[in-house]
Amino acid sequence: MKLNKLLYILILSVSLNAGNGIEEYIKNILAGYVKYDYELVSKPIGIESINDEHLKIDNSKGYRINGKYLYLPVLVSVNGIEKSSYLTLSVQLYQEVFVAVKEIKRDEKLTPEMFKQELKEVSKIRIEPVHDLFNITEYRSKVNIEAGEVLTKNLIEGNPIVHAGEIISAYSEYENLSITFQVKARDNGVFGEKIRVVRDDNKIFIAEVIDSKNVKIIE
Repeated sequence: MKLNKLLYILILSVSLNAGNGIEEYIKNILAGYVKYDYELVSKPIGIESINDEHLKIDNSKGYRINGKYLYLPVLVSVNGIEKSSYLTLSVQLYQEVFVAVKEIKRDEKLTPEMFKQELKEVSKIRIEPVHDLFNITEYRSKVNIEAGEVLTKNLIEGNPIVHAGEIISAYSEYENLSITFQVKARDNGVFGEKIRVVRDDNKIFIAEVIDSKNVKIIE
């Protein structure tokens, strides 16, 4: 009799501590961040908290993170009937990122010394941060980067492979014909960038950079 009572207490304790699995689900979603905080800001009518026994994750749907909000698909049990709904959480997400030590002007060649690593709240960052500086010397700043600004992928571009003043080969295609001629680059250009080039007769074209020695005439 005493053994049965102890077993009942143990089962009850495990059941109470297990919860509805939602907090564990959130933990798995946000495991990639150094730390995080969240607050429940919207819930179905009649639900008291994330741990409400009438809630469980709806595994037929996916969660969604949009800026500082995390949307969790849930099933709400009402009188034995499960209804689909969502929990909305306000989240703060912290990650180690690279920030500029000082202001960096547009078109500056980048070096690791220009950045330091800091723990930042990143939920409002829309563009993916640069995760390492292993080959950062192969890039330059695409725009002005302010001191303390998080280094994201839209702020940098590859170093120019064509430089203003260089003589390079240009080709133009029309139907089945291809014409090649020498031009002088008027601008610096990275792979895929459109630059101005000038022919010997001083006619200026817009061309796409193919590699360090060739461009394709666009117009």
